[in-house]
Amino acid sequence: MDRNELLTYRHLNDFEDRLFNRLINHYNNQSKPKKFIRTKELKERLGGVSDSLVTKLRIKGLLPYTKFGGMYLYDWEKIQKTILDNQINKRGGIK
Repeated sequence: MDRNELLTYRHLNDFEDRLFNRLINHYNNQSKPKKFIRTKELKERLGGVSDSLVTKLRIKGLLPYTKFGGMYLYDWEKIQKTILDNQINKRGGIK
């Protein structure tokens, strides 16, 4: 577009459509949670628990994980399900 050309309503609409589509695509890409998270992010999501607690839970089989090379990977959805499945009600029984 040359400096001397007029900016029309159609130009503005086209720009608005392109901008809107880019924002939607960006939002959709950002809102998808990761399937697997590493130990550091797991500790943060669990409220800052220690490395040793994560290790103990993993060794006891209470924390579902996958080992890939030297990394431990955790499926956050499975972790949440495990927590909910082991939730204790006020009377001390498992829910």
